[in-house]
Amino acid sequence: MKPLNQIKKMTFAIFFITIASTMFWSCGNCDNKTQQNRAKYVFYFIGDGMGLSHITLTESYLAAISDSNYSTPRLNMTQMEHVGLARTHAKNRLITGSAAAGTALATGSKTTINTIGMTPDKKEPLYSIAHSAKKANYKVGVISSVTINHATPAAFYAHVPERSHYYDIGLQIGETNFDLFGGGGFDQLTGKDKDKQSLTEILSNKGFNILNRNSEFLNLQKLDKNLIFINQNLDTENAMQYAIDFNETDLTLAQTVAKATELLYNPDGFFLMVEGGKIDWANHSNDAATAIHDIIDFDNAIATALEFYKKHPENTLIVICSDHETGGLSLGNRESKYESNPALLKYQQISIDSLSRILKNYRDVKKRNVNFAEITDTLKKYVGIGNSEMMLTKEELAELENCFNNAMKGNTDKIDHKMFKLASKAINILASKVGIAWATGAHTWQPTMVFASGTGSALFAGYHDNTDLVWKLAELMQIEHKNDKK
Repeated sequence: MKPLNQIKKMTFAIFFITIASTMFWSCGNCDNKTQQNRAKYVFYFIGDGMGLSHITLTESYLAAISDSNYSTPRLNMTQMEHVGLARTHAKNRLITGSAAAGTALATGSKTTINTIGMTPDKKEPLYSIAHSAKKANYKVGVISSVTINHATPAAFYAHVPERSHYYDIGLQIGETNFDLFGGGGFDQLTGKDKDKQSLTEILSNKGFNILNRNSEFLNLQKLDKNLIFINQNLDTENAMQYAIDFNETDLTLAQTVAKATELLYNPDGFFLMVEGGKIDWANHSNDAATAIHDIIDFDNAIATALEFYKKHPENTLIVICSDHETGGLSLGNRESKYESNPALLKYQQISIDSLSRILKNYRDVKKRNVNFAEITDTLKKYVGIGNSEMMLTKEELAELENCFNNAMKGNTDKIDHKMFKLASKAINILASKVGIAWATGAHTWQPTMVFASGTGSALFAGYHDNTDLVWKLAELMQIEHKNDKK
């Protein structure tokens, strides 16, 4: 027989193990219960063309202009609860495009280059998570800073073999029954040859409420019927203006998202896709300052989702991703060696597109006596090159003057391209002095970042294929998603 004190010790040990086990399984069940909360309010942010280098440059710029420590995060997205990476390749190519990547992020299936919402053979439709959400009684919104029938937003509602079929994509909005579309206008509003009925007229006849005044949108109290909001101040491509070019009448992406959230909010939940599309366009032009301002505008929209999350912490999910990286941005260049000065980007006042238009005016007959000195003054005013912090070398002046002379003597029909080359040269010189460089004006196959906060957001940590994100969303929303069936 064991001594009494030994029996007491064994009894205590058994008691301790029992209590500890109970606590462990209880906590485990609590965690599972938390994980099983339905993601009722879902924000799906896509920064088109946005890579880690663009995010890092933006934070470095914000830190530099505020004279603060470079290690301090300045963007909401980098302070999310969970961080991951995503592979971006298309079905038939390592370097993807917005159509194939958008389809992957929307439907959870790979497809071929330039295909939107269809199988790789372009024969069968693929349906998006937004479509599945609508079937599950979520209200659904699609917002983009570019045209709403552009590749990324189109991947959430359209099925076309070629992304260039903008008119057909626009027509398919009328078949969605989605609650809200917003941001930019339409590509090919009246068809490729401008000989078809206006898309806005067709969609209005189908029952959509179409608003193109910012004040009308901001003052709207509820969604009585499906809504298409088109920002009143669009660029020449019918997209929203670049953030760097905003004036007091422009509606930011953050304002658009905040109002859309208010209109979509309901007890059954909502799914809202938000694309920062002009980040990609700026990167294609290798225009770092413009990309930074659009990333900040995109991040401010994320801030509105985080404010909503604070009020609804149990059922809100925020996921931020990118379809691909554009430009191959290098944070460092050969010329500056290990020196960098991102604060110099503050001197760029307008986008490369706006600068090109200003330079084009010098070909006006009223400017027939324009000389290179006027051009250098203009570049100093809008880009900063030539000021006391960025003195131009003889070689840089010669390059700019050569671009100017070619533009001034060139064919008038080609003036847009030639003046863009002059603007591009000026912005390239700025980049060199900042200490950055670009590898390409196209896409790359670098993995992209994934950030997530909220209900079940831990699922988005780790290394994923871009198609995985949709299935994780469906799991957390507790909805059936069959992307190959209507």
